[in-house]
Amino acid sequence: MEHRSQRGNPLPATPEEAADQYRAFLRGLHLSAAAPAPDAIREASNNALTTREITRAFHGPDVPDWPTTYHLVRALHGRPADLRPLWQTTRTLPPTHTSTIPADAFG
Repeated sequence: MEHRSQRGNPLPATPEEAADQYRAFLRGLHLSAAAPAPDAIREASNNALTTREITRAFHGPDVPDWPTTYHLVRALHGRPADLRPLWQTTRTLPPTHTSTIPADAFG
């Protein structure tokens, strides 16, 4: 059975897919806000964010914590509640990557 969000959209199946959708959401907000530079986003967040946090949120490798996400979405004139379910999905799905170390390497 496929899981769906409150809006009826299918939820991502892997953390990687969730992170990709998270970043796509942020890119959409960024474009709709006229693509402000990281310094402008930092100022719009009342300096709650650093330019490094902003850049990492857009490009990874990881998904930032909720306070960072919240301030970023607000600085881009979005509604944090719209992204929260997807953000939570990035935190709750089990990792899909496995170790490439052979079992006999452990003795």
